[in-house]
Amino acid sequence: MSLIFLDRLIVRSLILGTIISVFMAFSWYSNYYKALHHQQRILTTGTVTRVILVILACIIWYKFSADLNMIAITVGLMTTYVIIFVNAVRHFRQ
Repeated sequence: MSLIFLDRLIVRSLILGTIISVFMAFSWYSNYYKALHHQQRILTTGTVTRVILVILACIIWYKFSADLNMIAITVGLMTTYVIIFVNAVRHFRQ
């Protein structure tokens, strides 16, 4: 198990996926904040931005496929969704 976490290829891939995931979360939050404070009728979730960021991750992986692992990038990209799910479960339990 320690080999998985110490493998630099996996770690670099997880870091890349997590960084892009943070940008996706920031995009969603900024759209949500604008909708709350500017009384917009339509709440946009930034789907186009998230798709562009995932395409960017795929392009980076394609360019550096010898140095990155696509599965680890995907796990890093899912970080935001795991955090959202955990917060939703905590909120509904209260």
